[in-house]
Amino acid sequence: MPKATTQVCCICGADPNASPSLTALLEPLPASSSLNIARLLNTNDVPQDADIPPIQQTIVAAEDRLCALDAQILPLKAALAQLVQRRTKIAEHLREHRAVLSVVRRVPPDLICEIFDLATVRSRAGPGAPPWRLGCISRSWRQYTVEYPLLWSCLTIPESPLDQGVMTTCLSALRTQLLRSGAASLDIYWSAVDSQSRPAHIGPHTSAFQFLAQFVPCRQI
Repeated sequence: MPKATTQVCCICGADPNASPSLTALLEPLPASSSLNIARLLNTNDVPQDADIPPIQQTIVAAEDRLCALDAQILPLKAALAQLVQRRTKIAEHLREHRAVLSVVRRVPPDLICEIFDLATVRSRAGPGAPPWRLGCISRSWRQYTVEYPLLWSCLTIPESPLDQGVMTTCLSALRTQLLRSGAASLDIYWSAVDSQSRPAHIGPHTSAFQFLAQFVPCRQI
């Protein structure tokens, strides 16, 4: 036959099944019945021999109560940790499902594009200014952004000469802009003076030019 096992407190070794009730544990600590002991608690005086036994009894009683409290607290802590973990998962579950019913998801695409247009109209004249980051918000917003030509109609051609790697990146971005601008009128900001530096793929789109600004560096004036 298997041997019977007894659970004990890991701190003091007491049997938790024999612990006082929670109501008893929450009762106030008994006040000292001795004025001399009360004085010793507030001074550094040496206790008399007659004071030692009742103080030792008080210590033992406090240790027993502390051990009993620990026996009550440990399972409550474990249960609380599980409840907190469960609450976190349910809160995330709730957030995900609320997001499905978000009003933002039901905003018409044309209105979203108008908002994008108003939000970026003052900052498009410059490298990296086209609304590249707007497409990073969500898949649907990226689709709206890519398919709205007006957002891509402001092109900035950087000053040359540029490093070959930088030039390749800039030309790739310009090609993408021209493709996405569709039939929209173009605003061109030209930072290069050398006509030979103008990308050849801009030429076929000159009929769509609505505004052309050419900037001459101060060192060349």
